Amino acid sequence: MLIKNLVVVGCIISIAIIALYFIGIGPTNIALDYDNGSYDYGNGPGMNKNINTLNISGTTENYATVTINGENVPVDKNGKFYKVIVLKNGTNIYYVNAKAPFKSTNQINVTTNRVVDPDGSVFGNWFYNGTYLKNEY
Repeated sequence: MLIKNLVVVGCIISIAIIALYFIGIGPTNIALDYDNGSYDYGNGPGMNKNINTLNISGTTENYATVTINGENVPVDKNGKFYKVIVLKNGTNIYYVNAKAPFKSTNQINVTTNRVVDPDGSVFGNWFYNGTYLKNEY
């Protein structure tokens, strides 16, 4: 009888651990880098001078998995990640997700607009979670 009870308790604890791993306790920490430096040289997120790429970089928790629109992004041992996105004309929406073990998924939405004027000049702007951040010309 004692062994049966131990097996039942062990199964319940195992199920709880597995559930906590996938469901999580609290959201995974994630922050996108942003500075007012030069965006032409990869200092923080931003569009390059031709406004045809966007640098998305940031920090999350150790051992977290990061995806951008479902594509895995490498994360170093310090939780830093970086990806260069090729922009299309018009509105581009990117979903940056981070999921650490025993935590729930956290998402940041990045929306960019790339417009080519009739005179050939290019304009772009971007928003994180609906907050306007920057214009580029």
